[in-house]
Amino acid sequence: MRLYNNRSSGFDYLRLGLSLAVFIWHCFVLSSLTKLRNTPFLEEVHMILPMFFALSGFLVSGSMLRTKTIREFITLRAVRIMPALAAEVLLSAFLIGTIMTILPLKSYFQDDLFRVYFWNLVGHVQFLLPGVFTSNPLPLVNISLWTIPYELYCYLAIVILWMVGAVPHRKWLLLALVITAQLALPIRDAETDNLIRTWASNVPGRFLVLSFLYGVVIYAFAEVIVMRWWMAVVAAAMCAIMMHWAIAIYFMAFPAAYLTVFLGLTNPPRIPVLMDGDYSYGIYLYAGPIQQMVIDLFPAHRNGLFVMAVAILPICLFAAFSWHVIEKPVLGRRKSVIAAVMRTTDQLVSAFRRLTGRRHAPAAPPTQD
Repeated sequence: MRLYNNRSSGFDYLRLGLSLAVFIWHCFVLSSLTKLRNTPFLEEVHMILPMFFALSGFLVSGSMLRTKTIREFITLRAVRIMPALAAEVLLSAFLIGTIMTILPLKSYFQDDLFRVYFWNLVGHVQFLLPGVFTSNPLPLVNISLWTIPYELYCYLAIVILWMVGAVPHRKWLLLALVITAQLALPIRDAETDNLIRTWASNVPGRFLVLSFLYGVVIYAFAEVIVMRWWMAVVAAAMCAIMMHWAIAIYFMAFPAAYLTVFLGLTNPPRIPVLMDGDYSYGIYLYAGPIQQMVIDLFPAHRNGLFVMAVAILPICLFAAFSWHVIEKPVLGRRKSVIAAVMRTTDQLVSAFRRLTGRRHAPAAPPTQD
């Protein structure tokens, strides 16, 4: 497998395409829940998120191999995720919420829902703001945030794999651990009567973590795994069949990850306007609140196509704002941020050692006159 140093344009298009696919799907989810039950290919649509997580696992593995320490890796992940997430949470609470709430502003700011909403800043997802979108089919401020905790679990998993040596050096140990998790998951779910039987409602978060791990596996075995178009077709067919069988669903993560990486490794010509930045994260973050505003402001036109047509432009503008004003400038300073984190943590460790050393140091012998 040729990795192109992760710079294949296919990965850029795939990130953008998957984020837009989530946006399109949520236009229908948020506007009319009753119509969704009769939507064709309802389960096939839910392949979007496993592909997103498999893509993340593959690319994050490359990022991990370019870092020297776990602290540096964690800092890079935080620099990539947290600033844009914080901006979206603050804008939702202080701008969108104050505009769209049906409550007096004093009541809005004093409500417990307003205060707990800021737990989103650390990945503890809260969906509601007081008096906001209460007449919508789903009163959620940002439906997309539900995947944030599972993304954090993915990073925790890869850090643990790093600590035990499974990545990047012991790739067979990595494969063994992931396959063990693959086999243990349906057994655990069967014992707890929580077996995944259908994706008609949503993709279970634990399956997203498994998809991420298979992205890591494919990167680790890049020199062994062969990428062929006919194998990608077979992988797609396997996914289409397996997603309809209760037990087989659990074993789709690898073919889904293979298909994702195959598409990412294609190298179509770059379109300058689209390749000017990574707008996928901004689309992911801002689509939900803007879609909900459209649904709330136009109650007579609650259908997916209308929401899509009205929301797409402001979402793209906010995504561009997020990249050019927040994400790109912060990423441009990542080396100085990493250096600052390293210095700070080293100082904290030194201070802790001095403190504990003094506390447990043996008492000095008494002096003799």
